[in-house]
Amino acid sequence: MKTLTGWNESGQELTPFLQPGDEVEEAFSDWALNLLPPAFWSSNVVQIGEPHSHIDGRPTFATFYREGRKWFFGGHCHRGKIAEPYLLARA
Repeated sequence: MKTLTGWNESGQELTPFLQPGDEVEEAFSDWALNLLPPAFWSSNVVQIGEPHSHIDGRPTFATFYREGRKWFFGGHCHRGKIAEPYLLARA
């Protein structure tokens, strides 16, 4: 499980420290929620409010999602989604 403390100590950008599918501690979702007003927020998904990039003319956002009691990093996803657009295109 990746931790917020581990990320801070690594000196890395959010990615490559986190890769899509990495399990993260809940502190990451709290951090994302409080960093900026969220782009998307539900009981199971938090997306950082500033776009990371644009794919197919639509912004993507750093995404954290919950399955059961565990939180994961979803990558940089379109608003309200938990899979990166290029991964969806290959599916």
